[in-house]
Amino acid sequence: MIAQYIEIKAANPDCLLFYRMGDFYELFFEDSVVASRALGIMLTKRRQASRRGHSNVRRAGRARQ
Repeated sequence: MIAQYIEIKAANPDCLLFYRMGDFYELFFEDSVVASRALGIMLTKRRQASRRGHSNVRRAGRARQ
């Protein structure tokens, strides 16, 4: 999942990427920091084991309406 996010983000570096995760749309890494400040949404951090070493991934999200 994170690999797909990184691939899409690399193709669109100047955009905030909202990634659908079940009933939620989430942002990751620096996008989550920017969005949490601009939109007033909660910034969280989740420890995620990965072969690529992406642990402690910052996230921000909002429930789909």
